Amino acid sequence: MALTRRTARFNELAEAFEAGLAEHDLVLESDVVDQILRHRVDRVAESMRVTPRTALGYAPEDLPQILTETVLRALEQRRAEAGERRPRLRVVPPAS
Repeated sequence: MALTRRTARFNELAEAFEAGLAEHDLVLESDVVDQILRHRVDRVAESMRVTPRTALGYAPEDLPQILTETVLRALEQRRAEAGERRPRLRVVPPAS
């Protein structure tokens, strides 16, 4: 069963990740945030040879910060490669 925001810990990490991005004026759709977080948890689960739910329990408190920094580095690299001053991100309205 895939991890979703109905899982308290997943929701906590996803919201902290979104907040970290917002501090840098970046907004990603919730589905994208969830996919990034789920991918990281799945890779850790695979390396630990446990279920994603078990790996989620071992997720460090600074995982949202780590993911935010990863996204920022990827955007900087993309800008450098494309010679852009600002990334082309689609702005979405905040969730109600």
